[in-house]
Amino acid sequence: MDHLSGIKNSILEYEKDKTLNAAKDAIAAGVDPMALLESVTEALNIVGEGFNSGELFLPELIYASDCAQEAIKVLEDKISSSGQSAKHKGTVVLGTVKGDLHDIGKSIVAALLIANGYRVVDAGTDVPADILSTKVRENKADVLGLSALLTTTAAEMKNVIKQLESDGIRANVKVMIGGGATNANYAASIGADAYGETAVDAVGIVKELMS
Repeated sequence: MDHLSGIKNSILEYEKDKTLNAAKDAIAAGVDPMALLESVTEALNIVGEGFNSGELFLPELIYASDCAQEAIKVLEDKISSSGQSAKHKGTVVLGTVKGDLHDIGKSIVAALLIANGYRVVDAGTDVPADILSTKVRENKADVLGLSALLTTTAAEMKNVIKQLESDGIRANVKVMIGGGATNANYAASIGADAYGETAVDAVGIVKELMS
């Protein structure tokens, strides 16, 4: 099996360690990291299509996303060090706001965005406003996606937007929100640019926000 097939198949087998090792072995063998990145995207496309058609389910999508992100870290480090730049449709920073530890919805959004050609910077869960603002600035993000499942933490989204304004970068980034504690009216009330009801909506929203 060649390296391109190896990294693709390891994602489709949901084997995180195998995917990471496949990426490292391919780089060590001198395989073009850009070509490897395309194989990762192909694998995520297959999983994303399976999820959308109902053939695959939430766990598979999350496992594939986890595997892909392990490989992407290795590949983008190599691409960066070689002076190349990966071609992305745009950069999206994702984070679950301070006080909220829910991760599933955000992970699905990350997987679908990566599969559709976007660079995703996942800031994690329970992320303070200043850290999210820093991630946006450092990565020159086009879109910031905020998640909150709890009504007690949804208010933190407004603090993130205030932080972006305070740091002078609000005009540079679009903000979309989602999660069980949010809705379109809430998005409008805090000055967010968009609201997504489901994780699958996120790709279309990002595309629209960047158009």
